Amino acid sequence: MKHLRFFIVFVLSLLFADFSSASAAAASTHRGTSVAVSPSTFNCYNHSNYVQLTFDDTASASTLKSLLATLTKYNVKATFFFNTMNTPIAEFKMIRAAGMNIGNHTYDHANLTGLSATAIRSEWLRGRSSYTNSNLMRPPYGATNRTVRSVISSLGGLQCLWTVDTMDWSRSATQSTGDIIRRVRYGDRWTPPVYAGGVVLMHGTGRYTAAALEGVVKAVRARGLELQRLTA
Repeated sequence: MKHLRFFIVFVLSLLFADFSSASAAAASTHRGTSVAVSPSTFNCYNHSNYVQLTFDDTASASTLKSLLATLTKYNVKATFFFNTMNTPIAEFKMIRAAGMNIGNHTYDHANLTGLSATAIRSEWLRGRSSYTNSNLMRPPYGATNRTVRSVISSLGGLQCLWTVDTMDWSRSATQSTGDIIRRVRYGDRWTPPVYAGGVVLMHGTGRYTAAALEGVVKAVRARGLELQRLTA
């Protein structure tokens, strides 16, 4: 009996370690590192049970049209964190016209942790387009520190990370649409699965993102979860 109890404790400790590692992976992207921030930062201050879909960086016009078409088809409202240097104003206009949210992802996708408070402030101000309609701010690479958080807060912003990293940006981790869809629904060594109130990270530049989006929506709903609606 003593050996049995030891074995159970040992197995549980391994499971907890795996989940902790996955949680840490969700708090970091290809170059960012997990940092001590409030839980609200990871779920983007989403105090409801619905799941939020988010898209980073930028996208070609054709990819953006595909993303917006799928989101509209399934009545899903997403937040786009596109940097202003690489995204034409016409694309921001398209996003707003489709009823989506536009957050701040800086001007040129700089790693804010290597900048002064003045430079971070500049990245924030230049990272807003005339169509920005959200005070959510996602630091590039998920890289943040006390100075970054302080500047964002002083400008009235809310730092927004994620709970699920689809790894759609990684050619080694993602070699098909199925990799993205399974990752969202079941989780893996890179990330925990989606859960109520969670935030899913995707990229407009992801090779398989647009093709996988319909499957991602269905994967979230297959877990009995609700996505934010366009009509909400």
